[in-house]
Parts: sequence; C-alpha cells; structure tokens
Amino acid sequence: MSAITTGKLLLGVAGVAVLAAVIAAVTLEPPHVQRQQRLDARRTSDLSAANRAVNEYWKRRRALPPSLDAIAAEAGMNIQRKDPETDIAYGYEITGERSFRLCANFARDSEAGGRHPTEFEWAHGSGRQCLDRIVENKAQ
Repeated sequence: MSAITTGKLLLGVAGVAVLAAVIAAVTLEPPHVQRQQRLDARRTSDLSAANRAVNEYWKRRRALPPSLDAIAAEAGMNIQRKDPETDIAYGYEITGERSFRLCANFARDSEAGGRHPTEFEWAHGSGRQCLDRIVENKAQ
C-alpha cells in the first residue's frame, strides 16, 4: 500500500472516530443525569407498586389503607415505602372514600431532554410531585 493510500485510510478512520465521538457527546447524558434518571425511574416504579398494593388492599378490605406501612403489614404485600436516595418516606394520603394521593421528590422532569414517559411510567415534573389516584372498582 502506498503512503498516500495509507494516509487517506487513516484520515478516513479518524474522521469516522471524530464523528462518532460528537454523536456520543450529543446523545449521551452525563453520568449525574443518568443517575438522576435511574433514581426517578425507581421512584415511578415504587409508586406504581404502591398504587397496585393500595388497589389490592381495597379488594381485600373494601377500605383504603391508613398508611403505606399498613400495606406492608399485609401478607404478600411488600412495597418500597422510602425514596431510594434520601430514605425519606413516600407521601400517601387518603383524599376521599376511594381516592388517594402518592407523592415523591423527583430529580428531573420526566419529559426533560425531549424524553416522553412510556405508558408504564407516570409523567411528572421535578421536585415534590403528587399523583392523585382512585381505586379500581372491579366487580369481584
């Protein structure tokens, strides 16, 4: 291979490497943002599990649980009741006969960076956010 051909090949490889680095820098979030996103995903997962557990408690007792701790006391209803980062209890309050509110402190807006929550996630802003829910009223 001639020196000119080798030089062109190396220049092409370097160009591709630079392009890949630029694309990665633009599309990948910094590590602290990725960590915040993982923690927020855990929070939404915990609140989703709490929502399911409240519904199950309702089915069993025809009443809302007085607290998330009461759900945890039920056999087979173990849920995460505290924030994974701060160890502060998630908020829960009864707002009506069949309605309740679940709250958590989120690090980021769920739509930050153009990302939209999937159907399995709950849209939320940053900071303390509360989700108003109503127990399912399925016939048993």
